[in-house]
Amino acid sequence: MYVKIITLRIMTKADAIKIFNGVSPLAEALSLGRHAIYMWPDALPQAIADRVLGVAWKSGGDVEMRARAFAQPESEAVCA
Repeated sequence: MYVKIITLRIMTKADAIKIFNGVSPLAEALSLGRHAIYMWPDALPQAIADRVLGVAWKSGGDVEMRARAFAQPESEAVCA
């Protein structure tokens, strides 16, 4: 019997910045000031990560593609 284990990545502040290609575009997309982004912890709480991904998916284009690439879970097949 095989069990599929899905491991989700924890989004970091650097990941969020990379998805939007910079702090200013990220802050603008989230209607925040740049200073607010710099105040985020390195490992983002799930609520912030969800907001980043949601706004990225709605924005379309390259930003959406980078967000979808980040959100792909890592899967493993395990023999149980």
